[in-house]
Amino acid sequence: MKPRRSRGPSASPWPDRLARALAVGVFGAFVVSDLGQIRWLWARRLIPGLSAVVWQRLATKASAAAFALLVVALFLARRPAARRAEGLAPRAVALAGAFAYPLWLQLLERFKIIAPSHDPRAALAGTALVVAGYVLAFASLAWLGRSFSIQPEARKLVTTGPYALVRHPLYLAETLAATGMAVHFCARQAFAALAVQIALQVLRAQYEEQVLAAAFGARFEAYRRRTKQFVPWIY
Repeated sequence: MKPRRSRGPSASPWPDRLARALAVGVFGAFVVSDLGQIRWLWARRLIPGLSAVVWQRLATKASAAAFALLVVALFLARRPAARRAEGLAPRAVALAGAFAYPLWLQLLERFKIIAPSHDPRAALAGTALVVAGYVLAFASLAWLGRSFSIQPEARKLVTTGPYALVRHPLYLAETLAATGMAVHFCARQAFAALAVQIALQVLRAQYEEQVLAAAFGARFEAYRRRTKQFVPWIY
C-alpha cells in the first residue's frame, strides 16, 4: 500500500487538540469509574458466596485503572509529534479503535441487551484474558513512554522491549483484553463487536505504519522486515 502523505512538525490544529482533550477526558473518566467500582467491590470481598467473583472483578478493574491512568499521564507529558497522518479517516479509525468497543459494551449492558455470563469458566477465562491484556498494555505503554499517541503520529521509533517482538504490542494487548471482555459476556453481540474492534486495530496499525515509514524511512523498513506485526514469529 502506498503511504499517504503526512504532515511534518507544526502547531497542532484543532482536530489534534480536540482528540487529545477527548482522550484525556475519556480515559480520566475510566479511571474515576474504575476506582469507584474498586472501592465498592473491596467492601464486598468477604461476602460468602461472592468472594471469587469479587476478586476477579477487582483484578480486572485494578489492571484497567492502572492502564488508563498511565494513558492520561503520558498524554500530558508526551513529546511533540514529528509527523502526522493527513485526512479524517486515520483519525476516525484511531478514535473508534481506542474508545468504541468498551463504550459499546457498556451501552449494551446498561440496556440489558447483554449480561455477564453465569458460567464460572467463562468468567475466569475472561478475567485472565483481560488482566493479561492490560498488564501487557501497561508494559508496552510504559516502554513507549512519551512517544505514545492514539492518533497516527511519529515521535520516536521504538524497536526494543516489547517492540522487539512485534511492531504493535499495544494493539495486541488491547485485543487480548477486548477478547476477555467478549468472553466475559459470552454473547453474540459482544463477539460481533470484537470482530469490528479487531478490524479497526488492523486498519489503525496500517495508518500508523504509513506515518512511521514517511518519518523514519529506511530505519522503519528494516524494522518492519525483521519484526512481525501482531503475533511473534507468525503474523
